[in-house]
Amino acid sequence: MVYLLYDCVVWLTAVFLVPCYLVRGLLQGKVRRGIRERLGFFHKDRFVGFEQKKVFWIHAVSVGETRAAIPLIKVLRNNYPEAVLLVSNVTETGHAIAQGIKEIDDTLFFPLDTSWVVKRVLQLVQPNHVLIVETELWPNFIRQCHRQSIPIQLVNGRISDRSFPRYLRVKKILQPVLEQLSSFCMQSATDGQRIVELGAPAGRVTVTGNLKFDMESTLPPDLSSQQLRQQFSLPLQPPIWVAGSTHAGEEEQIIEVHQRLVNHHPDLILILVPRHPDRCRSVGELLTQASLPWRLRSQQQDQPLQQGGVLLVDTIGEMLKFYHLAELVFN
Repeated sequence: MVYLLYDCVVWLTAVFLVPCYLVRGLLQGKVRRGIRERLGFFHKDRFVGFEQKKVFWIHAVSVGETRAAIPLIKVLRNNYPEAVLLVSNVTETGHAIAQGIKEIDDTLFFPLDTSWVVKRVLQLVQPNHVLIVETELWPNFIRQCHRQSIPIQLVNGRISDRSFPRYLRVKKILQPVLEQLSSFCMQSATDGQRIVELGAPAGRVTVTGNLKFDMESTLPPDLSSQQLRQQFSLPLQPPIWVAGSTHAGEEEQIIEVHQRLVNHHPDLILILVPRHPDRCRSVGELLTQASLPWRLRSQQQDQPLQQGGVLLVDTIGEMLKFYHLAELVFN
C-alpha cells in the first residue's frame, strides 16, 4: 500500500514537472533532454549485447557525485575489462561530465522512480550490480533491484548535518528501504553511525573514506598558477578563495562572508561555483544587490577581474583548476 501511494505521488509530480521542464527549455532556447529516458523509453537496440556481459550500473545524481565516482570507475574498468560500465544521472550537468569519462560504456538519465518505469528499465539494462554514489535512495528502484536479486551497494555514503534530522523524521519509511541494500561504504565514522541510526544493518556498514581523495589530478604538471590566472582573466597577485558546488541558500552567506573579508583584504578574489550552472542568473542578481563586481566565467575578457570581485562560474569541468588557485576552499 505504501509503494502504491508513493507511485501515485511520483506520477502526479511528474505530470506537473514535465511540462515545466519543456516550457523552461523552450524559454532557454533548448529542449530539456532525457525526458524520454526518464520515462523508460529507449531505442530498441540501445542495450543489445548487455545480456552477454557483466553489467555495473553506477548512479551519480550530479556533477560532484559523478566526479567522485571516477576513481571507482577506473578500478572497475581495470578489474573487469570486459564488463559494461553504465552511469546514470539526474541532472544534465552530471550527464555531460559522465559522457566525458572514457572508461564508461554508456550513460543514461535515471528513470522516474515508479514501479512500471523502473521495472521496464531494469529489464532492458539487466544489471548484475548497482552502485549508488553518496545517498541517492530511490525506494522503487531499490525495491525492484532487491526483488530481482541485484546487489545494491551504497558507495561514498554520507549523511550531512542538514539532512540527518530530516531523515530521522521519516525513519519508519526509510528503514525498510535501507534493509534492502547489501552494503554501505561510508565516508566517515559519523556517517556510518548515522546510517545505522536510520535503520541500516550495522554488520553491512563499513567506513571507507571519501572517494574524492582518490581522484587523480588531470592538470599538466607544468601548469602554473600564473597561467591559470591569465586563462581566467584574474589579477596575478591577489589571494583567491573558492566556494564550490554551492546550493540555493548558501550563496547569500558566502557573499556576506566575502564582503566582510574584502573589508580587511580589498584585493581578495572569490570564485563562486553553483552546483547547477543554470542558477547563475539568480546568483548574479545577488552579487549585483551586494554591489560586488562580478563576471561570468563564460564571458572571457581582456581586462582582469576587479580586485575584491567575484568570478561566477557557469561552465563545467574546471573545478580542479579553480582548486589549484585557491588558498581557501568552501565545499
